[in-house]
Amino acid sequence: MRSRWAADAGIPFMVAILFSGSGVWSTPLAIVLGTAQIAPLLARRRAPATVLLIVTAATVAHVSLGLWVNIGYVPVLLGIYSASTKLWLCSSAALAVATIMSTVKGPVNGGLLAFAIAVVAWILGVERQKHLNDRAELAAAHRRERMAMRLHDTLGHTTTVMLVQAEALRSGGTPQGGRDPCRWQGSDDRGPAYVAGSAGRCGAGPGN
Repeated sequence: MRSRWAADAGIPFMVAILFSGSGVWSTPLAIVLGTAQIAPLLARRRAPATVLLIVTAATVAHVSLGLWVNIGYVPVLLGIYSASTKLWLCSSAALAVATIMSTVKGPVNGGLLAFAIAVVAWILGVERQKHLNDRAELAAAHRRERMAMRLHDTLGHTTTVMLVQAEALRSGGTPQGGRDPCRWQGSDDRGPAYVAGSAGRCGAGPGN
């Protein structure tokens, strides 16, 4: 959990350092737009689609106001990577960034390059999501296997106990606390009626 929080906070921090080193935050407005690009990345795991929408809008606005360096759309790439399951959203974000970059840096160095990098980010995100799904399925299969083994062990133990008890009763086990009801107990204090009933059930009377 700590490592995940560290990664969630570390990636925006690294992007902020890149922005600072590239001279992106040169004006107060650029600082505001740059912060709008970076800050939402903190929630990219919990709300990837919303984060991608916000980051794309902030990036398009920032580029239209003079952010011409390619490093400026890195937050969009991270958003596409995190929201790779939303194909329509990722495609829209890639096209929006490619379009705005083509107006400031040309169709090849701007638009085509931005779109190609966005596609790579999307492919990496799809592969990551597939890996996570495979891990989840494998973990579920292991849980089912453990449950099946526990059920098998429980049924085996129960069946064994039942067989042992049945064998013990068949080989001469005596119920009622070890006292045979068909054996005459001279000191039986449960009365003549019980003794007579036992004699009738067992086919013999006292003294036989």
